[in-house]
Amino acid sequence: MKRFTIPVLFLIIVYSIGIFAYHNLEGWNYIDSIYFATATLTTVGFGDLHPTSDISKIFTVVYMWVGVGLGFFILTLLAGYYKDVISKKAENILKKGEKILHNNEKS
Repeated sequence: MKRFTIPVLFLIIVYSIGIFAYHNLEGWNYIDSIYFATATLTTVGFGDLHPTSDISKIFTVVYMWVGVGLGFFILTLLAGYYKDVISKKAENILKKGEKILHNNEKS
């Protein structure tokens, strides 16, 4: 699970940057900023809030690419971790099965 520490911390930092950026660039309260940052990073995009200034729009484009890319990277790490866990469990089951077969052949 150590392989997730840095990417998840980076995601928290990116998420926080988005919240503070929208709060300052758009003048939104923190609830609206959290809401918009979440909708943006999860690619939901309801459309009820949207950036109004050019700098906010540019920030949002970069924020989406970085945030979504990082999210997919973390999902890829998670899938790889579970693939490794399942592979190890399957290997252990096969070894136990081979032992049982070997013991039955001796009997």
